[in-house]
Amino acid sequence: MAITFVDFACNVMQLNKADYDSDLALAKAGIDGLAKFFREIGVPSSLSALEVGSEHFADMAKHINKEL
Repeated sequence: MAITFVDFACNVMQLNKADYDSDLALAKAGIDGLAKFFREIGVPSSLSALEVGSEHFADMAKHINKEL
């Protein structure tokens, strides 16, 4: 069974499915909650926050494709 973002929102972020109009809204709320948590504890959430510039994107893409 595949774990979904709805499962994540309910089981990890402890959101209540009945509080949302749709699974999409619930999933987005779970993702937003995780992003907020990361900001609160100071975890970088973007490549720019890690000072990785766009000049590295092509090499990163090549590396990812080699791993697949």
